[in-house]
Amino acid sequence: GTRYLEVVFAFKKLSLSGVQAWVVIVLATTIFEVVVKGILVPSMPTVCFWVYNRCESCNVWYDHNIYPTTQGIIYILCTFALIFVIAFERVFKDYLHRIEPYWKFWGVKIVVSVTYFQWLLFKYGFQLDEQQIY
Repeated sequence: GTRYLEVVFAFKKLSLSGVQAWVVIVLATTIFEVVVKGILVPSMPTVCFWVYNRCESCNVWYDHNIYPTTQGIIYILCTFALIFVIAFERVFKDYLHRIEPYWKFWGVKIVVSVTYFQWLLFKYGFQLDEQQIY
C-alpha cells in the first residue's frame, strides 16, 4: 500500500539526486579542464609559472591538484550508485523475484568495478597517461 509507495518515492528521489550530482560534477570538471588545458595553456602558457611561482605548467598543475580530487569524487558517487543498486535489490526482492535480477546486477557491478580498478592500476600503478591507457 502506502508504505510501498513511500519507499518507491524515496528511492526515486535518491536516485535522481545521485544522477543529477554525477552529471553536474562531471560537467563542471570537464568544463574546467577544457578551460585550463584548452584555453588557458595555449593562450597564456606561463601563467601558472607566474601564479604559483613553481616550475610547472598549468597542465601539470591540473593533473596533480585537480584531477585526483575529481576522480575521487566520481569514485565516491559510483560507490553510492553500487550501494543504491544493492539496497534497491534488497528492498524490492519480493517484487523482483520473478525476473531474478541478482546475477544481472552483480554482473554489471563486477564489470564496472573491474574496469575502474584496471584503469586505476594503469593510471597510478604503471604511471600511464590517458593516451597510453586508451
